[in-house]
Amino acid sequence: MTGPVRRPSPSSCDRLRALAVLVVLSLVGAACGSATATSTHVGGSTRPHQPPRLVPTKGGTVTVALDQIPTTLNDHTVAGDTPAGRMLASVVWAQVFRVGPGLTPQLDTNVVDSAEVVSLQPQTVVYQIDPRAVWSDGVPVTVADFSYAWDSQKGGATDIDGTPDSVASTLGYRDIASLTGSNDGRTVTVVFHTPFADWSSLFDDLLPAHIAEAVGWNHGFDHFAAGVFVSGGPFEVQSWQPGSEIVLTRNPRWWGSPPSLDKIVVRAVSGDAELTSALAQGHVQVAYPAAFDQSFMAQASSSSVLQTQVGLGTSMLQLEFNVRRAPVNVTAVRQGIAHAIDRAGIVEQVGQPEDHSVWEDNHHLFANGEPGYADDATGYENADPVVSARLLEQSGFATDGDGSWTLHGKPVTLNL
Repeated sequence: MTGPVRRPSPSSCDRLRALAVLVVLSLVGAACGSATATSTHVGGSTRPHQPPRLVPTKGGTVTVALDQIPTTLNDHTVAGDTPAGRMLASVVWAQVFRVGPGLTPQLDTNVVDSAEVVSLQPQTVVYQIDPRAVWSDGVPVTVADFSYAWDSQKGGATDIDGTPDSVASTLGYRDIASLTGSNDGRTVTVVFHTPFADWSSLFDDLLPAHIAEAVGWNHGFDHFAAGVFVSGGPFEVQSWQPGSEIVLTRNPRWWGSPPSLDKIVVRAVSGDAELTSALAQGHVQVAYPAAFDQSFMAQASSSSVLQTQVGLGTSMLQLEFNVRRAPVNVTAVRQGIAHAIDRAGIVEQVGQPEDHSVWEDNHHLFANGEPGYADDATGYENADPVVSARLLEQSGFATDGDGSWTLHGKPVTLNL
């Protein structure tokens, strides 16, 4: 496996777990006003006059511009699995773990008091749901919500209309052998038939099972309806025009620390010029373009009322293999594919146009912001087509000399 590629991004992480975090971090990307403070004479005294804050620090409303508003708030479906969909879902649905600094998972103790591996043979994880955890309609968060998430994402489930459940990924859920509840449903015990190291990534953005079972997994959260978007997070959906605008307000039943903002308005604004204009005119306070590139930075930098700064983020491009599927279930095949990838070229084309300090990560398991990262991986520093061809040929592949490969006489197709 090759290591991930590090590149700059205006966000903290591709899976930002709170929109409030996005609001704060976006101050780095665009700050209004002059950097030089002036003075104002008031009543015979002089006091510094600072530029107004871009976003309020306590209370108030912030308007966020996105290229596209999600078409569904079930971010576990194929249609909903987008950066914007995951960000919005993270502040509305109940969470078990959130992504913390350095990409480390952090238990959301507002919802779950503890989550521990109590056995390795078989791997068993026990979750203790906080007794205060309740959906905004008053229904407690219980094992039913965990069970619904597992049933829907382990593969093979059908929706209320008989169609297959659309699932962005079955990873981890398909490895669970059983899920049971005790302690009035507040204790959840999960037993794996196959060990799953990344178990803390499961059960994020929990949907309210008592609602989802009635409205459906695939399309039940595609449009705003009273009583459907019950919240298990700090914000709830006040209104939603799919593809245009969504308004989030504080969840009055939220039992944790109240969020800093009273309201977040997320509005669709497409195109670099439109985003820059919306920022400059004060129509939005935060812009989150889907593609962060030189064009957007150039237009923002040319504005007389915006200041820009680029910093390294933690977005990653990473090569992973489904080792249960042929032909990549063979080690030599995976190594042959990895040796064919020009990692340096990817960095030059994707990352360095934004920031010349971007480089390749060199660890086979961890990204540079994660504990355990060491810049000491070897074997895949540069693309090596000779080694790649030798490994693939050893595995039964044949090439026609023009870059096309066959296996047992049939063309090889890899789904990426």
